[in-house]
Amino acid sequence: MQLTLIAETGPRFVGFGPYVPSINNAGAVCFAARVDGGSGVFKSDGGAIEPLVSPSAGLDVCSHPDIGDDGAFCVYARLGGEPWLLAGTADRWDRVAPWVGPLGPTMSASGAIAFRAESADGPAVFVARDGTCERVAGVDDEVVGFEGLPLIDRAGRVVVRVNRADGHGALLVVRDGARTELCREGL
Repeated sequence: MQLTLIAETGPRFVGFGPYVPSINNAGAVCFAARVDGGSGVFKSDGGAIEPLVSPSAGLDVCSHPDIGDDGAFCVYARLGGEPWLLAGTADRWDRVAPWVGPLGPTMSASGAIAFRAESADGPAVFVARDGTCERVAGVDDEVVGFEGLPLIDRAGRVVVRVNRADGHGALLVVRDGARTELCREGL
């Protein structure tokens, strides 16, 4: 087995934890790293390391970053102490949503972002794409909470682990307002 060195601690990077890296279908690895005086988001395929969000941007990375097949990325970070979902490319990144949930966002191969956050109605799952942010699942009579990361595929289907009101966990697929229960614990 051949291993490819992506990045290492030393003069450039102080550390990488506690967040995991991600990899896209083209083999680009996206990772958060601490440097003296801050943190940033970087990508590499084993060659040159490219900053996606420079530590000089004044952010504090607070989740794993995820990367799409086109090189776009998403990550939770604090800017000026305020939590944001950031997304973009090496050329440009933007604040997508002024709230963040537990864990981190995930990105589909086509660049749509799924994430958990608190809404006015309680815990919810959102999808950001093409400059819009849509709530795709929330708590109701059957669903009382969410666990883990929501994952999104190229077609826009989101799979998420939910806590049901009957005390069982379940896996749901959500798309276009419809949800399908894949399986439920205890049955």
